[in-house]
Amino acid sequence: TYSPTSGSKNLVIGFNAKVPTGTASNQMSIGNLIYGTGLDGYGDVVSTGSVGIGTTSPWRKLSVTGTVGFDGLSAAGGTSGALCLSASNEVTVNGGATCTVSSARFKHNIASLGSALDAVGKLRPVSFDYNGTNESHLGFIAEEVDLIEPRLVFYETKTGPDGVLIPRGVRYEEMTALLAKAIQEQQVQINGILNGTATSTLASSSFVTQVAEMVKSLVQSSGEWVIAKLTVKSLYAEDVFADRVTTKELCLEDLCVTKTQLQALLQNANISGYVGTSTPPTGTSTPPNQTPPNTTPPDTTPPDNTPPTTGTSTDTTAPFITINGINPVSVQKGGSFVDMGAVATDNTDGAITVVVSGDTVDANTAGIYTIIYSATDVAGNVASSTRTVTVVEPETVPSQSVTTTPTIPAPTSVSTSTPPTGGTSGGSSDGATGGPSGGSTVGPTDPATGSSVAPSPDQSANPNPSSSSVSSPSTDPATPPTTPPADAGTGGGN
Repeated sequence: TYSPTSGSKNLVIGFNAKVPTGTASNQMSIGNLIYGTGLDGYGDVVSTGSVGIGTTSPWRKLSVTGTVGFDGLSAAGGTSGALCLSASNEVTVNGGATCTVSSARFKHNIASLGSALDAVGKLRPVSFDYNGTNESHLGFIAEEVDLIEPRLVFYETKTGPDGVLIPRGVRYEEMTALLAKAIQEQQVQINGILNGTATSTLASSSFVTQVAEMVKSLVQSSGEWVIAKLTVKSLYAEDVFADRVTTKELCLEDLCVTKTQLQALLQNANISGYVGTSTPPTGTSTPPNQTPPNTTPPDTTPPDNTPPTTGTSTDTTAPFITINGINPVSVQKGGSFVDMGAVATDNTDGAITVVVSGDTVDANTAGIYTIIYSATDVAGNVASSTRTVTVVEPETVPSQSVTTTPTIPAPTSVSTSTPPTGGTSGGSSDGATGGPSGGSTVGPTDPATGSSVAPSPDQSANPNPSSSSVSSPSTDPATPPTTPPADAGTGGGN
């Protein structure tokens, strides 16, 4: 600042106060804090100049260098604008509730946003308190967001010691675009699953078709699969082959029946004798009772709950227990086992509680475990069923081949102490043809006469006196003769 040496219309207030320029006119200085330039107004004419606080060169009508604070501001209701600071540090008012403008008139290099789902998945939402306060807030950490999407971060005006920009805050308004793009990508995936159509990563073929082809190729290359447990929400197949199918409800097109309903139908048809088995009783191809099923609607009259005069229950039928899943089941040591439990149904009480007891399966210890399922109806009838779980050691490849001793086929003739009528005795005192008990050997029967035929010399004579002979094979033409090994059996006759 300067003391006025020339010029005119300068206003100076304060002890030893000075004006911005010593030779200029229309200046003002109040206490060397508030300065004015271009104060050319007079009478009713408003000056065209500017006033600065903390600066001798004001660049706007009111220019402030330093901090600015406000207190006691009134809140505006309804539609209001936003007080904003431009890139040239000019305070402006935006007509909306934000300082960000969205019109294409203010933008260039406009391009559609690429994939955003991955970036959103990496963001870490946090809760936090600002330093010096205990008020909790929600948001993100600028340094973390900077590593994922730098365009969502603004920085300090100065750099760090290493010359790298220091993140200051997150542009939360711009994060909306990233979230919107991620939602769009996710919706495309959802629609692809619901409609069975392709997503952006599955080209144009059917999603289900591609999965089916991959499974088919895998099965063909892997041969047979053995799966202990497979959980599928919906399975569609042309043919299903199984030793046993367990289901809670059986449906034929739009007609479905539960276990209780099926049991009632079978009992009404008087074929309850083999309810719960996979096949009818042996020797019957039709239910025992050939009477046509009773098609009369069931009696809906409430049951008579009066206790019997004898004081005992007439219900003597035990509950029926169905074990869910595979039984018995083998689990490789070190694997996992999940008990699928069991369900119990009583002819009088309906569904009843199943109590589980027995062994606790330890999949890390080889052994045989037994799980017991028990159920008791109101009348006191008890039923139980067991599941056997075998935890086996992992299979290993043997280091050497194992030699197995051949098994001697069982002879078809019978050794007796006395030959039947018409038979020929093959016994001897030296044990040459005697059986292990020292009796006689009966030869094969002649199909024409029904008489026993003496064995041929090569069958009756034993070249090894220390070994017993083997009786002749069956004469059934469909069964080829079997010659036992020379050393088959030990021990002589008498």
